[in-house]
Amino acid sequence: MNQHKIRMNSEKWKKLFTDWKVILTLVFLVLAVWIIHPAPGNYGATIRSVQPGSSAYEAGVRGPSPLEMPVSKERVVKINGQIVRNAADYYKLVSTLIPNTTALITTNKRTYSVFVRPKVINVSLNKTVNKTIVKQIFNETLNKTVNVTETVQVPAYKQVVEGPEDLGIRVYDSPKSNIKLGLDLQGGTRIILKPEKQVPPDVFDQIISTLEERLNVYGLSDLSIRKATDLGGNQYIVIEVPGSSASDVLSLVEKQGKFVAKIGNETVFTGGKDIKYVCMSAECSGLSQRQPPTMTENGTWVARYSFTIKLSPEAAQRQAKVTSKLNVIDRGQESYLDKDLDLYLDGKKVETLKIGADLKGVPTTDIMISGSGFGNTRKEAINNALKNMKKLQTLLKVGSLPVKLQVVSQEKISPSLSKSFLSNSMLIGLGAIIGVVLVLLLFYKRLDLTVPIILTSLIELLITVGLLTFIGWNLDLSAIAGLIAAIGSGVDQQVIITDEILSGESRRAYTWKQKLKNAFAIITGSYLTTLFAMFPLLSMGAGLLRGFALTTIVGSTIGVLITRPAYARVAEILLKND
Repeated sequence: MNQHKIRMNSEKWKKLFTDWKVILTLVFLVLAVWIIHPAPGNYGATIRSVQPGSSAYEAGVRGPSPLEMPVSKERVVKINGQIVRNAADYYKLVSTLIPNTTALITTNKRTYSVFVRPKVINVSLNKTVNKTIVKQIFNETLNKTVNVTETVQVPAYKQVVEGPEDLGIRVYDSPKSNIKLGLDLQGGTRIILKPEKQVPPDVFDQIISTLEERLNVYGLSDLSIRKATDLGGNQYIVIEVPGSSASDVLSLVEKQGKFVAKIGNETVFTGGKDIKYVCMSAECSGLSQRQPPTMTENGTWVARYSFTIKLSPEAAQRQAKVTSKLNVIDRGQESYLDKDLDLYLDGKKVETLKIGADLKGVPTTDIMISGSGFGNTRKEAINNALKNMKKLQTLLKVGSLPVKLQVVSQEKISPSLSKSFLSNSMLIGLGAIIGVVLVLLLFYKRLDLTVPIILTSLIELLITVGLLTFIGWNLDLSAIAGLIAAIGSGVDQQVIITDEILSGESRRAYTWKQKLKNAFAIITGSYLTTLFAMFPLLSMGAGLLRGFALTTIVGSTIGVLITRPAYARVAEILLKND
């Protein structure tokens, strides 16, 4: 008798692992694990973004591609030979670097030699000193502009090197898998924008691509930009950037970026097709060498920046035509035209530039753009100047948006709060699994029925998460809720299959095929009901419920098409002789 049972069990196992439905499920399981790529031993600080113009950027360090899987992203593993195990280690070691030296930043891909810039601050001496300033005023008697020197009192400061300047690399703890966590689970900024008027689909796509370019050029590559609509047909743009402040992102996305350069009332060139090239390298952009940072009369520091752009031949001809009509004014050692070049951004004048007399009627394609930044200290003024320069460079390089965007909402999610969300979600998931196991054991009082149901549900969970990872969907709290809903309905449907197979006297006339057909009729009805219930949620709340709806749909579909048929076959093989 025992030999017969052993032989029967071996036959069951043979049938189990040669059935095409079971094989298909296992193939999908292997693919899902391969996509998820568990890497528990992964260490280091993964690079989130690199600030353009920073010392790390100049050394060749670049941010990751938006399409790059988390585990394959470049991560810092050593700084000057010292091991970096997480983001905290990275920032701690960077703070101990010696200014004006070269640091060796070793990643999992290569080693970079990064110059450590000194962080200079201005310390107040609590006194004032005399300062000679030069003013240019127009003298009516001489009929020209002359220089006038004055002596004023200004606050006295002393420059002090406080330590190393930030290298410009933003990092986070290296991920242990390719699963992309949403802002709810890792922290960051979420901004919802709305076009001021309805736009056609092609224009909406253009807005998305322009915003992606703006944020990528500025070094923010680890982001999510998607379009959404609500049930009223309103159009929205949802931007999620991990680890960035709302002000940084807003400064780049809320502007339409419509750039116009005028001489008097005549437009000579605009952003977009008139600008063929924008310099963003250190060779032709940065702080002005001719005008170093200075302190104004009221004690505020001002720093100027400049960078070159290349105009199209058509724009150069327009400029030559307009300047040919202007007069030359002699101002000491330099001569300028009697009208300035005014730069407007979104209708607001942002800078006025003098036009050299040598450009009169000349169709030049190379133009120097300049601007300024202010601050209470020299360092603050320099930082603000460089920040303003990068914003303007980005807007000129990418071009303007077709329409203005309105900020509907913005929120900053704390990383510490998101960690508690993640740990709580894992505890809730574990509690749900334990609860399901206990209910099934109490209901069936059989371990051989409970184990296949739980294993099938876990396999279904892994395949669903693998597919979501493959399409690049972020796993946030709403997505986790959708997973729980899908797995819950999966357990319910497996119970239906099991009950049909174990049906009593009233069902003895039914064949196995008829029993499973009855079960799948109920399952299909339940699946279609869920499907139609989830579709409206894809658009509700500017798409913020899309994660719940999408994961529920994906999980339920995988269950109906892959894991439920496999479980039915497993249950049939295991219970056929009961």
